Amino acid sequence: WADSLGTGIGIMSTFDRPFGRALEDFEVGDIYKHWPGKTITEADDHLFCMITMNHHPLHTNAWFAEQDSVQGRNVVVGNLVYSLVLGMSVPDDVSVVSFDDEPVASWLRPQLTSVALPHYELGRKAIEVLFDGAASGADGSAKSHFVSMPLRERDSIRKIKITK
Repeated sequence: WADSLGTGIGIMSTFDRPFGRALEDFEVGDIYKHWPGKTITEADDHLFCMITMNHHPLHTNAWFAEQDSVQGRNVVVGNLVYSLVLGMSVPDDVSVVSFDDEPVASWLRPQLTSVALPHYELGRKAIEVLFDGAASGADGSAKSHFVSMPLRERDSIRKIKITK
């Protein structure tokens, strides 16, 4: 038994796959080659963190990561790595929705669908609640206050047909 890498662990298969795989498609030792081949840079990781609102310092803070990670440096977000390794694409295999409708959401390709934060309305509602004393009910229980947050639909979500 010899494999293509000479590791001696058995025969391995190499697959050229243009899109993502399901868990059942994987065998230990198989090698999957797919487009796009890519080296993930720190800039890729930071952009991914920004658009997904993942601000964990392990991914975004070099000093923290140096002190707190086994690698001694920033760790790339797993979802980014897995999506590339599995050959997933947006929006065919995975839909992406960002938060706060940052300008970068419309610069990317595909353009990201985003939930827009209405900053002015949020501030107005906070002041209204503060000055009206409406933060709690008559019995002292907490009250919920709602501000509509519009969805800016772009190209990063797949349309799903629902059939009955």
